[in-house]
Amino acid sequence: LVINEINYHSTAEFDPGDWVEIYNPGDTLVDLSNWSFKDSDDSHIFLLPSNMILGVHEYLVICNDSQAFHDLFPDVINYIGDMDFMLSGGGDRLRLFDNNNNIVDYLSYDDILPWPVDPDGNGPTLELFDPNSDNRLPENWYASKVDFGTPGKQNSVINKSDPTPFPEVFALHQNFPNPFNNSTAIQFDIPIESMVKIKIFEITG
Repeated sequence: LVINEINYHSTAEFDPGDWVEIYNPGDTLVDLSNWSFKDSDDSHIFLLPSNMILGVHEYLVICNDSQAFHDLFPDVINYIGDMDFMLSGGGDRLRLFDNNNNIVDYLSYDDILPWPVDPDGNGPTLELFDPNSDNRLPENWYASKVDFGTPGKQNSVINKSDPTPFPEVFALHQNFPNPFNNSTAIQFDIPIESMVKIKIFEITG
């Protein structure tokens, strides 16, 4: 599972409260019974209810004010609340734990560059561009393409044909996950469209 969208500082005109969207990019159902969500404070714990299943390619929104969220997003039904803490407007650490207290996903967002700054009180949310990318890296997050975000459904930035038309220089990014067993993702930037050959070497060359 992956933390896929974050609303941490709403506008005064449209305030559904803070919320976080969890996405299941895998090909199996996930039993979320008694899982927990925390911010950087270990005393801030939101316990997910029993018998909660997240289906394949489904979303779940965890909100701190379910009534305000429902009032402003009446068409969204895949949400739960109320977590009794709010997310920091100056950056925070988000963590998702399974029912054995093993960490499943975590990241630390911020409201300053290189993180997108528009989600800090201007209407957009933080959206992960690719749910298979490393959500701990700020370059994989964008301000939502639509104001107030896309809770409970595909992120708006995924529909962008090209969020950064062409990189100016070649760059090879850290693979994720690392270490890995069966597979890993290797992200790279190239300044022009071209054929690419990737060679992978073990530690001894």
